[in-house]
Amino acid sequence: MVNGQIWRRVVRTSSLRNNSELAQKGRKLNRFSGEERQELSSKRYDGRYIIDESNRGAWKLEMLNEYKPDDSIVLFSGKRRNFPGIGRRYLTSTDFQDITSIPKELYRSDNVYSQTDFRAQTFVNLAMNLCAYREFYSTDSRFSKLKIAIGFGIGELAALVVSNLITTEDAFAIASFLCDEVAASEKEMQTHAAICSVKNRHKVNLACHDARDYVAKTRGFTLEDALLIPEHEEYGVPTTVDVAAKIDRYNILIAGHPVGIQYIARQANKYNIQNVQVIPHYPALNTMHYQRSADKLSNLLSELEAGEPFLDVWNFANLNSKSKPFNLYQSVDLYSPKNLQYLLPKTLFSRQILWQNMINALVNYKNKEGKMDYTKTPTVIELGQGGSFGLSLRDIYGYELVKQDKYRWLDVGESEEYKKQHQQLLTRTGFSKFFSIRFYLVKRKQLDL
Repeated sequence: MVNGQIWRRVVRTSSLRNNSELAQKGRKLNRFSGEERQELSSKRYDGRYIIDESNRGAWKLEMLNEYKPDDSIVLFSGKRRNFPGIGRRYLTSTDFQDITSIPKELYRSDNVYSQTDFRAQTFVNLAMNLCAYREFYSTDSRFSKLKIAIGFGIGELAALVVSNLITTEDAFAIASFLCDEVAASEKEMQTHAAICSVKNRHKVNLACHDARDYVAKTRGFTLEDALLIPEHEEYGVPTTVDVAAKIDRYNILIAGHPVGIQYIARQANKYNIQNVQVIPHYPALNTMHYQRSADKLSNLLSELEAGEPFLDVWNFANLNSKSKPFNLYQSVDLYSPKNLQYLLPKTLFSRQILWQNMINALVNYKNKEGKMDYTKTPTVIELGQGGSFGLSLRDIYGYELVKQDKYRWLDVGESEEYKKQHQQLLTRTGFSKFFSIRFYLVKRKQLDL
């Protein structure tokens, strides 16, 4: 059943889209009409967390309210990290050979699962996500009520595979293209990243803007009459310093030009940044530094014939207005064969990862008193390496989320010591809301990143 139903090969023929479809590039697909928007805005959402209705994505969140408490959400990890013995049970089983053999072919080495470089870990992460889904699909009863598949970064590729939008081979081909683009970009100009621990996030965007301004001045660019926004990277001005992901409530990942990252590290106190951990030679993915790569992938995906999904795969993103650089609005889209070409490249390359916003829209259900109602939240099943979202979910939604079995991590071969430590943190009571877990997430990054 697993081999036959989960990844059945769909005969697809490559076909170029006609001009009318190509003309839709850059437009918002599947919008509600004006009357439907007015009707939706007048509805009450039963306490369900929704995006501000003034934002574009609010009209599509009516669908999020249709999920039931006994539905399940599969959440794929985007972690790139080498764990000793990772995936050993998959590598020795013939049931997963069709998946585990692809990284060996693309990496051109049988030792790919023990390598620590970016390319190897990207392939391993995708393979572990898909193998874990196949293993637990037929053994865990909660998968029978699976309605939503979501992921972040490489995890989103896995979500698209299990939803039938793309094939396993398509996903690994896209991952290989991602690695090639990162290697070419880093060869041309290396970028850095930094993990910033903050109490108030609002000053981080200002810090990034000042860093871009500093880079422009030190590199001899003359942009006195224009605000330095991330989109300037599109015009060939390599000054990108921007937020790539919000790891949890207190930690933000920024990435971009090395000079800009160093500027923020030196001026941390000015922007109320408590701690800065610089990661040298880290690709500035999920920033505008890779906008050109996103455009290349979009052109390649125009020839892909996507399948019809049988699971909902959601995409959240912050978008910048070029005319008003500090005006951010949030976009929420449901993947479909029509918009795959436009959403996926930006998600992998140039859009900030907003995992907490997506989880909030799906899990954060509050009663009339404004308190979490765990009986009405869907179950979150995390697959892949590290279980990195578990501690953050425990930190945001409290111990009851774990106690009522609304979260579960299905490991892929991490050490017993790691799994024991992970479980102790999930189930331990008596945590100070603002200290204990936060302290652990900041000081022990091996469980969080």
